[in-house]
Amino acid sequence: MELSCNWEISCIVLEYIKILIWPLLVFSCICYFKTDISNFINRVCQFKISGVEIIAEQQKETQLESKSQIDTKTAAESIPSKLISDLVKNFRTEYNNITNEKNKLLNDIAVRDIIIDYERIYNIIFGSQINLLEYLKNQQSGLPRREMELFFENVKKYNYIFVDWNLNNYINFLVQQKLIEPFGVSYQITPKGSSFLTYISNMGYSKNKAL
Repeated sequence: MELSCNWEISCIVLEYIKILIWPLLVFSCICYFKTDISNFINRVCQFKISGVEIIAEQQKETQLESKSQIDTKTAAESIPSKLISDLVKNFRTEYNNITNEKNKLLNDIAVRDIIIDYERIYNIIFGSQINLLEYLKNQQSGLPRREMELFFENVKKYNYIFVDWNLNNYINFLVQQKLIEPFGVSYQITPKGSSFLTYISNMGYSKNKAL
């Protein structure tokens, strides 16, 4: 009875060994050849990745080559002329808008600079020099130098500060600021000089300044 029981146990153990032997063998091989297997897998993965990169690069080169070979004339034939003309019209409108804005900006800057210049001149100019400008404005052919000297001599009578001045000292500021200019043997008012007189009149500035 005992012998029979031992035999049955042995048979069961043997069956278990048969079942477990192959998994154990495979596991042992994996453990033993783990490094080699890992290196092999890495090589396979690298090969696949490299292959994908090569294909991607080839596709990129093909696309670039394809783009460089586009026939512009042929491509343009597929675009409706109205679409092109509308786009050109839009370009021109945008360009004109930019040009108009630029011109307006330049005009505003010019006006500002002229105003600053006129304000500076008004703060410095003598009242008698304003009177001279107004007198010259009514002289179409200019004013001879001799008459300019007589005008200045009359100014000197009422303004002692000009005692040591001559005519050149007196009109030098007007010439430098381009309010008057030589005209043969005479002097005449310039467009800027006339504009300056209009400016101070429009601004309501007094022309009866000192000196």
